[in-house]
Amino acid sequence: MSTVDDYLNMDLTSSPIRPSHIPSGSPSIPPTSPSRSTSPIPHIELPDQLAPQSMSLTRKRPAEDDSAFIAKTARSHKLAKSDTEELTLFSKHTPGQQRVLLAASLLSIHSKLAKIDPPNAVYAVPSRLVKKMDMIMYRVLLDPSLPAYLTDEIPLKKSLALLENNTSWGLTKEVKDCENKMHTIATMMRKKFNTGRHDIKGLLISSVGNPHPDDPSRQSDSLNIVELSDSLITLNEKSVTSTSVELCARVAFLRLAASEKKNTGGSFWKILDTKLVDACKRYQTPQTISKFFGKILEDDLKKYGTVNVHQAVRDRQRDKLPRFPNGDDDEDDD
Repeated sequence: MSTVDDYLNMDLTSSPIRPSHIPSGSPSIPPTSPSRSTSPIPHIELPDQLAPQSMSLTRKRPAEDDSAFIAKTARSHKLAKSDTEELTLFSKHTPGQQRVLLAASLLSIHSKLAKIDPPNAVYAVPSRLVKKMDMIMYRVLLDPSLPAYLTDEIPLKKSLALLENNTSWGLTKEVKDCENKMHTIATMMRKKFNTGRHDIKGLLISSVGNPHPDDPSRQSDSLNIVELSDSLITLNEKSVTSTSVELCARVAFLRLAASEKKNTGGSFWKILDTKLVDACKRYQTPQTISKFFGKILEDDLKKYGTVNVHQAVRDRQRDKLPRFPNGDDDEDDD
């Protein structure tokens, strides 16, 4: 008797179909005479209703027309024509593709919502960013090449550029793209610059001292230029690593302006900016502008105290090496 495996292993492309073996004990089948034809084994067709279920699943169902349902849905949700067309295209995708499209839409919505802030929402500037703003503010004001201290908000622009170049400090692209947050940061930065200019001006005026009783061309109880530069750096020790000759020359220029009584009022920084512009117009080459500031530094040393600036600078740079070469001091950040 044939087994199930015999039928599974049958070659359905050939005829007639015979079992692969004859069990022992069965009567032998006489050989067929070559001259006599044998009757073919009839082919049996299974009715469709008796065929295995897996076979019937291979048939494709006709595509359903959802246009009426889509139109009704679009009307009920008051969709625009373009949205209705997009909904129609969506309905023609496979279920898997539809899930991917829905996930993409949700991610896009989430990204857009993250950029939206209520009009009256108050942005709390992170403490880490506030510390960096303090440092950057003094670094900009003590920059010997700063072209203006007040005009066109040049200090503010330079400070924001420095903060943007160091996104790890807190001014990320997301913050930069939010108008409300950038307005808060810029407003805080302006207040810090007002405070910084006030503190610097106070040190400049107090460093002048009093006229020397024996020599009207000199001052007593005053700070020499290196001491004054050191005092300005201590306003925020992380802003500038150490005193430099260039800084001493710029500070001498600032003190010269502050020593004039007519300049010590509320318009001091405006007058100072005007003097800087005038100097740059008159001395237009690096050599001449360097001589201009060099002469002011030379006279400052005679008036407020002689000191070997170059040696003092070398000593300070040797003893006070930059603790944070990249200017990113994270030692006491929250």
